[in-house]
Order: sequence, then structure tokens, then C-alpha cells
Amino acid sequence: MALKTLLKRDRLEAAERSYEIRTNEVEGRHMVASRDIKAGELIVQELPCSLGPGHFTAPVCLGCYKFVDGSALCSRCGWPLCSEVK
Repeated sequence: MALKTLLKRDRLEAAERSYEIRTNEVEGRHMVASRDIKAGELIVQELPCSLGPGHFTAPVCLGCYKFVDGSALCSRCGWPLCSEVK
């Protein structure tokens, strides 16, 4: 996507936002409502920067998320893999 298109989209999204980003010495960088926000209204939606299995699940391959017995491990980090992931 062209930079000009991204900037235009960002300006449009900024106009629709229900919050402002502010900074001060007491609270640091923070969000402040710029209008009344309804209960249950979506304010921010972002994709996760990482994804993985939960802490209390059976071991799964970090390449394909199939259940594994732990016999195959990543040579770099030691986490479980299935035999199909190299």
C-alpha cells in the first residue's frame, strides 16, 4: 500500500477515534476519552505481536500446534516440535 494511502487512512481513522493519546510527567503516555464511550464499545483492536500455546496445555508443536510427546525438540531453543517440522 502506498504511503500516501496509509497516511490518508490514518487521518480518517484518527477522526473516528474515541480517544486521544496524551503525555504528561505524572502519568506518562496514556489514552484519554475524546467523547462519551458506550459500555461494551470497541475502542482499540490490534493483532497480537506473538501467539503460542497456553501455559496449562499438553505439549504442542510450536510449528503446527499438533500434540507431541516431547521427543523432538528445536535444536536452537529446546521447545517441542513434531517430526514434520524441521
